[in-house]
Amino acid sequence: EEGHYLGVGLRLVNRTIGSIELTLVRPSILFDSGSYPSYVQILTAPLDDIRVELEGSQVYQEIKRVGKAHYDIVVTNKGETGDTLLLSLKIINETFSAWPEGWYAVIELPTGIENAYYDWEREVYIGGNDLLSISIDVYPSPDAPDGSEERILFSAKGSYRGSDGIEGEIKVKVGKIRLSFVEVPSDEEVEIGKSHDYTFRIRNTGDDVDSFIVTARSDHGWVVGDKEIEINDLYPGNETEFTIRIRVPANLTSLPVDDVLLVEVASKTFPDVSRKTTVITEAIELSILEKMGQFFGGVSEEADRRFGEGTSTILLVIAIILIVSLIAFSIHRLTRRFVDLICLDRIKELSPGEEAKIEVRVRNLLKKRLSCKVQVDRSILPEGWKIRLSKEELELDPKGEKKIDVYVRATEDILPESFAKIRLLVTPSEKPKTHSIDLLAISKGAIVNLEIDKVSHSPRIFRSGDEVVTKFILRNKGNVKAKNVRVSLRVNGEEMNTAQIDEIPPNGYAEVEMPWIALLGRNEISIVAEMGGS
Repeated sequence: EEGHYLGVGLRLVNRTIGSIELTLVRPSILFDSGSYPSYVQILTAPLDDIRVELEGSQVYQEIKRVGKAHYDIVVTNKGETGDTLLLSLKIINETFSAWPEGWYAVIELPTGIENAYYDWEREVYIGGNDLLSISIDVYPSPDAPDGSEERILFSAKGSYRGSDGIEGEIKVKVGKIRLSFVEVPSDEEVEIGKSHDYTFRIRNTGDDVDSFIVTARSDHGWVVGDKEIEINDLYPGNETEFTIRIRVPANLTSLPVDDVLLVEVASKTFPDVSRKTTVITEAIELSILEKMGQFFGGVSEEADRRFGEGTSTILLVIAIILIVSLIAFSIHRLTRRFVDLICLDRIKELSPGEEAKIEVRVRNLLKKRLSCKVQVDRSILPEGWKIRLSKEELELDPKGEKKIDVYVRATEDILPESFAKIRLLVTPSEKPKTHSIDLLAISKGAIVNLEIDKVSHSPRIFRSGDEVVTKFILRNKGNVKAKNVRVSLRVNGEEMNTAQIDEIPPNGYAEVEMPWIALLGRNEISIVAEMGGS
């Protein structure tokens, strides 16, 4: 290397006379003569001054799809002079021996931040006795298979001062996958020969990204188009909507006909994680307006044929006048109200066990006496909400009004962060048209608090392959029922057994026994209990 010196010494040994040695410290060396060709060969070891080390990061990392593997790397030059380094990053899929599709890395260098979507290289300069700090974040593909493992290779190769590298491993462990329907369309009446679109909205309520498969099935095969839809890469907390179109055949003979549309949304990663909902389509006859349109269309064609052109125009004008009159009459009939429902405080917040009163005033808009039936649409009430009315019948004087008290009570069966829509229905017997008003009750302070207590294992000492029974008590220290509780027993991170508990009452408990097979080596046991598991 430049700046370094090599010393050459010469030692002469006379082995004939008692191995006499003579050492010359600074000899003059002549080489490559005509009679005796020769040369001096100097062999030096390659330089090894470049070092690559991890700083506070693990070589093996386990991440979720929405997670990242973070590496802090220090590249050191222990030599006296600087060098140009070729930095290299590779992520290798063992199956395909290539950068896995959908994976990417964010590399923070002293000169800036770069993104890498395939094998990456960059030249940087490092001074003598200097170091470079590099940060790398590796992000997996949103559809990376559960349990998949990828290798990460990072190296720094100098032009002459040496080279070094590190190797890591990343394992994808898909997190909790959950989903729920946020919006479900109401049942509809659809005229024969016509189509209708049902739009649904779902939310990823889990803690990891996933794709979902939507399947739609109809009792009578009325689904139009794709019966299977794929929703790609829905991240935790995000929502998306999809539309299912149905078409009612025009040749139905007996009406009305009900058709149940079953919609199921399932996780692509874990198909057992799914949610279902139904919508009912009632096929009905064409409206009077539709029939009139068909009738006048046929009549106008026949009139033009018999009486000449222009006759159909006159008939069309007459038809329009009749249709407009019929529409005006229908709108008046449909929109006319016989009573008014008035509520100044429609929303109540209730804790479990609490009851609230909502006052609703019913006003007679007619100049005649009305007898009204009062009821609640209990079909839309969620579980755990109890409703009672102060009156179920009302006698209203002309232009008079009366008060109804709606009592709503939240029981221990309600879900945390839930609400109830209370639809109050009032139907005058003299005018059989139902009037409604929606009230809202929201849960407050509803808590499920699951705790695991008194864990024991039998036998306490075991060998690989032995059956071990783990017993424990699962307590609910909340104030509402814990419903559909899934308990998972894991050994060294691997799920070995599960249990499903329908419900645990407030301040109640469940005794659980879970057998499992012991593994070779150290067995680290963890127990996870989640409400709403499947």
